[in-house]
Amino acid sequence: MTLPIMVRIGDIPTSGGGRKMESNFKQPDFRQHDIELRYVDGEICIYATEDGLRKIISICEKLIKNSIIGHIHLEDYDILTKNSLKGVLAVFEKK
Repeated sequence: MTLPIMVRIGDIPTSGGGRKMESNFKQPDFRQHDIELRYVDGEICIYATEDGLRKIISICEKLIKNSIIGHIHLEDYDILTKNSLKGVLAVFEKK
């Protein structure tokens, strides 16, 4: 069984710690897909299995290697759970 990995964008610790999950947390259903996007208390949450994170990495690498693509809609890749929000990964040139 692969355990889900939770990344809350606002919670990435810079020096130890991080917030605790809320007590009413509902486990994503990863039986068919590997990534669930949620918006909780003003934060974008990415819940994923290890395979799901590898898929995100693969999509990011695709964008980096061919930035002319510009963006990718995650729902086009059949990786999001049925309860997931839709999501887009985009690449921009830093000026």
